[in-house]
Amino acid sequence: MESFSFPGATRDEILISCHACHPSLCNDNLSGVALATCLAKALTSSSHRYSYRFLFIPGTIGSIVWLSRNEPQLHRIKHGLVLACTGDRGNSSYKKSRMALPRLTVQWFTCFSTPDRDTRSGTFSPNGYDEPPVLFSGHHLPVGCFSRRTPHGQFPEYHTSADD
Repeated sequence: MESFSFPGATRDEILISCHACHPSLCNDNLSGVALATCLAKALTSSSHRYSYRFLFIPGTIGSIVWLSRNEPQLHRIKHGLVLACTGDRGNSSYKKSRMALPRLTVQWFTCFSTPDRDTRSGTFSPNGYDEPPVLFSGHHLPVGCFSRRTPHGQFPEYHTSADD
């Protein structure tokens, strides 16, 4: 489990989480790690209002452990994204958190929508990757999930050695 952060003008944080818990899974694991790494690299050369915290953790259990070890600081998290299944060729998809933040959703669509792409925004669902532990831990943090069109469990290669 690895966590690092980039300080911003405020101590309020945006949490970016990805998981690496199964070997040899490209879309399901490695794509989120690669995207988080690229985002972190981009943040090193700019100033920003929010602080950014990146978590590279095992799925589900990693977020539960991280939450339990960092409870006193959780009030700083104002927005968050779980990066999951970001490597296929489908269009972008954003699953809202229970505490849907209209401003964050609008900003997400501004970044990822283009006239030639069918970008989707899903409603809140208690099923998912690391969103359920964040939600059901009693903290109710505003953390959504970014993925490509084909979410976990909905492509034939999911959790198989064919996920390359």
